[in-house]
Amino acid sequence: MADVLVAGAPAPLLRVGGMSKTFPGLKALDDVSLEVRPGEVVAVLGHNGSGKSTLVKILAGVYQADPGAVVEVRDAEGELVAGPAAREELHFIHQDLGLADILTTVENLGLGKLARGRGFAPVRGAAERRRAQRLIARFGAPFDVTVPVGKLSPAQRAIVAIARALDGWTRPDNVLVLDEPTTALHGDEVQVLFEAIRRVASSGAGVVFISHRLDEVLALADRVVVLRDGRVVAQEPVSRLDHDAMVTLIAGREIADTTTASRDGTGAPVLTVTGISGPELSDFSLSLRAGEIVGVGGILGSGREQLGPMLFGAQHRSGGRVEVGGEELIPDDTVAAIESGMAYVPADRRRGGAVMEMSVRENLTLPLMRPLRRALGRLDGRAERAETRSWMATVGLRPPNPEQRLKLFSGGNQQKVVLAKWLRVRPRVLLLDEPTQGVDVGAKAAIYELILAARRDGAGVLLCSSDTKELVSLCDRVLVLREGRVASEIPRESLTEERLVRDELELVATSDDAGASADLQAVNVAVSSDEAAGEAPLDAVHDESWPARLRRALAFRNISALYLLAFMFIVFALWVPDTFLTAGTWRSLLSNQAVTCLVAVGLVVPTACGVIDLAIGTEVGLGAILVARLLAGNMPIAAAVVLSLLAGAGVGVFSWLMITRARIPSFIATLAVSSLLAAAIAWISSSEQIVNLPPSFATLGNGQLLGITYPVYIMLAVAFLLWYVLERTPAGRRVYATGGNPNAAKLAGVRTSRVILAALVTSGVVAGLSGLLLTSQLSTGDPTVGPGYLLPVIAAVFFGSTQFRGGRFNIWGTVVAAYVLAVGVKGLQLAGLPVWIPDLFNGAALLLAVGLAAWRRTPRTGRTRLGWFTRLRPTALRSAEAERERPALTQSVRGRKHT
Repeated sequence: MADVLVAGAPAPLLRVGGMSKTFPGLKALDDVSLEVRPGEVVAVLGHNGSGKSTLVKILAGVYQADPGAVVEVRDAEGELVAGPAAREELHFIHQDLGLADILTTVENLGLGKLARGRGFAPVRGAAERRRAQRLIARFGAPFDVTVPVGKLSPAQRAIVAIARALDGWTRPDNVLVLDEPTTALHGDEVQVLFEAIRRVASSGAGVVFISHRLDEVLALADRVVVLRDGRVVAQEPVSRLDHDAMVTLIAGREIADTTTASRDGTGAPVLTVTGISGPELSDFSLSLRAGEIVGVGGILGSGREQLGPMLFGAQHRSGGRVEVGGEELIPDDTVAAIESGMAYVPADRRRGGAVMEMSVRENLTLPLMRPLRRALGRLDGRAERAETRSWMATVGLRPPNPEQRLKLFSGGNQQKVVLAKWLRVRPRVLLLDEPTQGVDVGAKAAIYELILAARRDGAGVLLCSSDTKELVSLCDRVLVLREGRVASEIPRESLTEERLVRDELELVATSDDAGASADLQAVNVAVSSDEAAGEAPLDAVHDESWPARLRRALAFRNISALYLLAFMFIVFALWVPDTFLTAGTWRSLLSNQAVTCLVAVGLVVPTACGVIDLAIGTEVGLGAILVARLLAGNMPIAAAVVLSLLAGAGVGVFSWLMITRARIPSFIATLAVSSLLAAAIAWISSSEQIVNLPPSFATLGNGQLLGITYPVYIMLAVAFLLWYVLERTPAGRRVYATGGNPNAAKLAGVRTSRVILAALVTSGVVAGLSGLLLTSQLSTGDPTVGPGYLLPVIAAVFFGSTQFRGGRFNIWGTVVAAYVLAVGVKGLQLAGLPVWIPDLFNGAALLLAVGLAAWRRTPRTGRTRLGWFTRLRPTALRSAEAERERPALTQSVRGRKHT
């Protein structure tokens, strides 16, 4: 729908015409056109999946529109320009804010200026600090600008991003695009932001404002553009609309009133809290009954953000008691809380609510897998899939694909999965922290229905929210926190938005708010029949037909190692056919690579946990030299083997202590352990080979069955065992959850520290086994053999993560990758190339593996993105290393508009 220009209207600052975007199986945008004029605030509205995010990403240059789209922006000379020049005239504030967590506010604010300045020009520290303080003070919320922004509250981080976007404009008629900028702001901060936006617009700038909060749109915008299913369905001045009219435009149908009446006859107390305290909470007490919804309100810093994680054991509390069903909970123990019947939905679903790299099915069943276990600890896949399909239908998940990774769904659908996984365990106490943060009105209605269903099932619900309308709609009573204490308790009959705002801010009542108007006592939401249809890559529709599945299975992304193997086979068969194509070559290749492959499959387990073990090579060396020294000292073979394996387990325990107790990053801790092991190897061996080993010990490494040596069978047996544990048991699910998102795993009841311990011990034992097999093959204890395994093993693990399992570290992908790399090295050796060529090949293979891992995670948008390098490490490593250093839960709070 094109916008109609009236006579005398100023020329637009931004013009979008005929914009479409097609993803496989979905058209996210369809012929979208809009204009933004000087001094105008244009709000873009629509469901999750309506196309809003795709529109913003095209404007920002992240996605490329289909051919025929026009994006033009007025430059300094007043001319409409397109392409890269147009994007330079657009300024963005995204939901993720785009801040560098390790940098301070001063450094983040100066990033743009430093990027444009001279690379070696000195930075004036004192002047930069004063400048940053002035910029932040404009928003009425001064804070320490010298601490890393990763330690700031969500609201403070949002203010830093906004200040950076508005800073340094050389002319007023720019275009500012704000994508959900008030998500982490409370009422006062929202108003400060709105004043800043109005000042920007009044100076001649154009503003594109994207928000789910319709009251904010009414207060700020001049005009609204409504998207539905990727199309513009309305462009109207705000003066012609009210809240209900906008909801009708968004949903495509009349609104439904979902006012929640108080329920009579609540049951016995299910949660009793007595005198708990924390950094921002003091002497909090509460009694929650079965079938009751109790709300907790309060401004940012009131203690509301800490209450949920503190009750659940995800954050430390000092003193007091928490009882569920009359039984006291152990403090700081999320597993005990879950076992008592408590469930917790955190405010930040990405950091604490779910493991985004895991599928819907894996997330849904993670907190409770015992009913799905069968003989030998195996998970019943058929029962798990059936239960997942049932819950997807219950919550209305779109698309209903149980195997799709959760990160590919829209925010509203992600939140449905987070809620469903806890409702599945039928909790006695349901703790909700900002349950509808960042979701559209349709998804909000569905989430409200799930909350009410939990209450009907007898659960007691504690709802912590900064959305006053939400509290008024759902709660039987609300506790208002102020400065860490309960300032007031508002019963249902007195519950209004005005009363909540007044109590939160300690305002004096006026005659105007003696009672609430009817529209403030209800939450009017709309449920579209095609809610959250899917915005690719969010909610993308997957073709599950056999031809489509076969195409995906044979895609280069999925089995690139096999394609590489075929290519190398052809090259070496033509290059050195007399030596490469012999049975002896392939038999020796299979046997000689068995130890390397065994080390690699052992390393998969800690790597899947997010632990980078750089000591793996010296662990192999320790196993090799220790068993040789013991056997040379006439110890029985069985005893020497057991002690070598125990030594490997001991190394794993020591590494675990360094990583989880001393909180040293894993790559630094294991690098230090590697140095210590190298010293131990030199001491045990006196830096000399150990000979004169029992001849019978050589049988373990050189004996054959059907022409294949024993180490190959041992490697396959260990690989099968580890594959079974990782892919078919709850233990494996916990390993992947720990690597994918440690915070979410903890909140789902996974004892992540124990998982990491088991993973490192497993890796150490397998490394010890590999070392003694190596000594058996050589019939000599060689103190120099271990370190050479590090590079090929890591290359195999990372290369294997790109095979078969869609970017997940896995056993059989690693086995295939190890042998593919061995074929390359063997072929180069047979070709008579210099000895350094195989090392070059292994290094190049590692770079290729990591690059493929990044490529798998890059959305296929038809253009190359310069930010690919930031995704080089698989997600398990990136998230686990970062999250392990964070508190158990980082809270996000929602903003709201106060009247």
